[in-house]
Amino acid sequence: MRFSIKYGVAAFALALAACDSGQPPAPGPEPVPAPSAVETTRTSAPSASNSNQLTPAGLGAIALGKPPPTTGEVGLREDDVQLSESCRTLSTGRYPDIYVMSDGERVTRITVMRDSPIQTERGIGLGATEADVRRAYPDAVEAAHEYIVTPGKNLTWSPQGSEAGLRFEIDGEGKVTLIHAGLPPWLGNPEGCA
Repeated sequence: MRFSIKYGVAAFALALAACDSGQPPAPGPEPVPAPSAVETTRTSAPSASNSNQLTPAGLGAIALGKPPPTTGEVGLREDDVQLSESCRTLSTGRYPDIYVMSDGERVTRITVMRDSPIQTERGIGLGATEADVRRAYPDAVEAAHEYIVTPGKNLTWSPQGSEAGLRFEIDGEGKVTLIHAGLPPWLGNPEGCA
């Protein structure tokens, strides 16, 4: 027993001495810094912060579920169309080819139409093909279009765990003609407030 302890201590001392050779340690990989708050927010869930991207959260300062902005660059104003106590349509000079629906207190839907250059955060805009939408949103749910016969359809997508979503109206030629971001039930309404 005494023999093995003596040799064990000697082996340990030799190993320890070999570690301190007087040479600086070999360079290792550079430490990777923790991501900053800015970098972290870039990879988090989509928000309405990009003023030219339509997301399930909204479009720029127009945020679904929040009061309609009536001042500043967006400055939404009521249209004389489809006014009722529970549904109002609004428009803005900032985005001439969109309209916004409100329940009188909060934004419930945003519709991109005509010649708008607005795209979704995944690059889908008016004129995109059905195949483009399906590639960008593979979980989109297909439903019959209310006014366009097959192959016209609606493709609706919502992020997991969210009530808000996007609905793409596809025409008979397989092209996106309208894009809606909205909350239920307004997202599914075939016409503005109806």
